[in-house]
Formats: sequence, C-alpha cells, structure tokens
Amino acid sequence: SCVTLGIITWGTLWTCHVMCCCWFALGVNGPSDIGARWVDDWKDSSGNSVHISQLSYSYQYTSSLHWSIAQLSLGSMEVLPTNTAERIFTIFAVSVGLLCGTTLVSLLSAFMVDSQMRRKEKTDRMRTLRRYLKERDVSNNLALRVQSQARERLMRGHKLNSSEVLVLEQLPQQLLQSLHTEMFMPHILKHPLLCVLASIEESRLNAICFAAVRVMLPRGGDNIFASGSKAHGAYLVISGRVSYQRCDDPKQAQGRELGSGEWLSESVLWSHWTHQGAATALVACELVVIDADAFASSVEKHADGVMRALMAEYCQQFKVCIEASLNIKELPDDTHFAPIEKTICGMTRQMRQVIAMGALQRHSDSTRGFGASLRNKLMKEVAAGDVAVFTARDGQICRVVSLVAMRLQRSDATFLVELGTWKDGECTPCCQLPAVKRIDDEIAVTVLKRLVQEKLPIQPQDVDFEPPRSRPSKRTLAVGRIGGEYGSTNSKNSSTSSSSIGSPNSFVSAG
Repeated sequence: SCVTLGIITWGTLWTCHVMCCCWFALGVNGPSDIGARWVDDWKDSSGNSVHISQLSYSYQYTSSLHWSIAQLSLGSMEVLPTNTAERIFTIFAVSVGLLCGTTLVSLLSAFMVDSQMRRKEKTDRMRTLRRYLKERDVSNNLALRVQSQARERLMRGHKLNSSEVLVLEQLPQQLLQSLHTEMFMPHILKHPLLCVLASIEESRLNAICFAAVRVMLPRGGDNIFASGSKAHGAYLVISGRVSYQRCDDPKQAQGRELGSGEWLSESVLWSHWTHQGAATALVACELVVIDADAFASSVEKHADGVMRALMAEYCQQFKVCIEASLNIKELPDDTHFAPIEKTICGMTRQMRQVIAMGALQRHSDSTRGFGASLRNKLMKEVAAGDVAVFTARDGQICRVVSLVAMRLQRSDATFLVELGTWKDGECTPCCQLPAVKRIDDEIAVTVLKRLVQEKLPIQPQDVDFEPPRSRPSKRTLAVGRIGGEYGSTNSKNSSTSSSSIGSPNSFVSAG
C-alpha cells in the first residue's frame, strides 16, 4: 500500500512537471490569434511591466508549476490564458486535473480506510484476548506474556497458506492438482522411495500427494511436535532451521539442527509411530507435511500393484531396521530412514526390472540421458539378476550390487584376504576380502559355495559348509552412480559368512 501511494504521488508530480513545461513553451513560442500571451505582462521589482523571460529562471519555473498544480487540483491563480491556443490547453489541463484529482482522492481515501480496518481488526483481536484472559482469571504476569507474544505475531508478516486463499476453492480439481504438483512435487521427490515411485508412475504419485500433502508455517520458537506424542504426519523442511532433540539421549543436550531438504518422522508413513524426540522451529520455517492417514487412504485408492508392492517391501525393510534396533534396546529417532538400496535388492527380479525400466526411461527423457548401448547393458544386468537400477533423490541413476564377502579367520588370528589379481602377465595390487555378487535371493551358503569355486584354488568338495550359528548377517550393497560412461561399483563394509575348511590354505593369507 505504501509503495502504491508513493507511485501515485510521484506520477502526479511528474504530470505537473510535464504540464508546466508545455504551458511555458506555449506561452513563449506558441501561436497567438490576438497577439497576446500569458508571458507578456509581468511586474519586476520596480513595478515595471516586463516579459517573463527577463525574470529569474526559478521564478519562471515555479510560476508555471504553480499554474499546472492549480489546474490539476481545480484551484485558481493570477495567471490566465490570453489567446485561443492557451485556452484550449487550459481546458485540457482542467480535464486531466478533474480525472487525476478525483482518482487520487479516491485512492488515498481507500488506503486510509484499509489501514484503519486492519488496525481495527488487530485491536479487536487483542481486546477479545484481554477479555478472555480476564474471564479465566489468568495471572497478570502470564497474561502480559501472552499479550506480548500475540501482539508481536500480529505485527509480523507471514507467508500465506492455501487455506487463506479462498478463491482457490473456486478452481477446478484438475487445475488445483497441477498447481499443487508444481509447488510441492520437487520437494516431495527428495524422499528416496517417492523418487523411485515417480519414475514408475508419476501421475498416480501426483494424485496421492495431492490428497495427503499440506504446508505448515511455524514461527521461531514454535513447537512442531513433542516427545512421546503420537505422530500424525511426516515433515520435510523446505526453508528455515529446525532443532530436533531426542530426550533420552544425553549426547544431544543442544539438539540437532536440521535444514532444507531434511525429513522428520518419516516412519509414521509405514507404521504407528510415537515421536522419540521434540522438534522446535529456530526461525520462521516452511514445512511440507504428509498426513499419514490421508497418505494411506490415497495409496489404497490410487496406487497400482507395482507401487503397492514397492511400498510393502519398504515397510518390510523398515520392520527389519526396527527389530535390529530393538535388539540393542534403542529405537531409531524421528530422523531415521530405511535404506532404499536394501529394499530394492530384496525384491523379486520382475519388480527390479519394472523399477529399472521406469528409472532408465525417466533418465533418457531428460537432457542427461545416456546412449542406447549403456541402457541395454544395464537392462541385461538387471534381467540376469546381477544388479538393481533406480533413480536417486538428485535425479541420477544408481546401480546397486548386492555382495557377499567371506572373512575366514584361523585360531591364530590370521585371516584370508586377496592381495592382488594376475592377468595377462601383470599383477594388479589390491587388499580385500574374497567376495562375489549375490544373485536374486540366494542364501548365504549357496553364495559361499560359488565364492569358493570362483575365487579360491580349492575344490568345493574339500570344503564343509555349515549354516551360521547366529542370526543371518546383513547383505552388503555396492552403489555406483551412472554418468556419461559405465559407472564403477564401490563396495562398502563386507558381511561375514561361516565355513569350515579342512586345512589352511597358503594361497593368500595375511595377519
């Protein structure tokens, strides 16, 4: 409103300046049908009649400006038109003044009324608050704190929420969904599972998120959720900073600070979840909230078989992580994520092929698409069950390999490692545990037999394989990003399998 008022004032002054210059030029150089002009008869300091050009420039300009302002404001002054051309220009100036004057008065009146209405609304709210606190017999100290906080929030501006824009309710559903998709989907796809789902069927995911996603706009110091309370939604930080503190963790006395792109309470989408800590907005924030109940209902309505199967696998992997945490008597906190790589590798070969096709199609349609030869090579690996391919949060293609590594240790604390490879008369040094790729749902003993057969100079019949006495070890995944060339695969920490070999082998051993 202040900017609008400033623009109107500046425009009015500029109009007066232009009319002032035109009026002076008309008086000095304009035509005159009776031989007289308004600049002819002026009095100097001695009272003599002189031409206006003989007076100072400042007097010439201010006299012309005075005349133009008088016409716009429908006022009067001693300068009058003396010929037909000057009278025609004066009629034009008065007409412009009539239009501009009434417009300016109406705009100023509307501005003042609007300001008074806003002040009245805030005053009424504060009056209602004071009445409420008085009727409830709230102590003076607490009442002053409440009023001070309320007054501060009323004075401070905030971003609009969709519920405050009532005209959106008049838009058709399809247009609203398109608007919702453009505003929120780039943020929602930062979730690894939802990014994979988008590569399979983006339109269904848009419908699901339209029904379940909303915006939360907490201000600095506001509590987002409390420790021990029932979770109702997952939170994604779009802007601002949020402090998360797990109450039963003494190491987090100051809390953990979360920024843009980080998730809170994602677990509520896959289970009945209770908050393990408290979250507080450090500054004014914008959060995307996925309502858990609405998400479940929309998945039931819109998701197809592939999407449901993928979500079911993700839930199963989440369950495994929770069970592993219970073994050490510590639940994951609200920032926990189930690893998407393990989820995809644990699926059937047919499901992995569907995910790979969606990821490769989405990637080839973008400007970063790669050639058909690499695409075909990846699909052959997926079809053979050797790897899994999916779209990561940053839009890149990830190639995931499931590995089984063997750590064979003797009683003297020496264990078996690979020190190098010999090929074409050259030795390439390396130091790693013997490992092979795990194909589909091979059990550990089956993979171990294949590892001995392919990696070690030992006949499989000379080895006695026994199932592990403890719970099965976790699979190890190697993740590589696919760029312009065929991406390399780097392994992480290796898992352990047990075996019994008749006699120690001296092929490769190290202490």
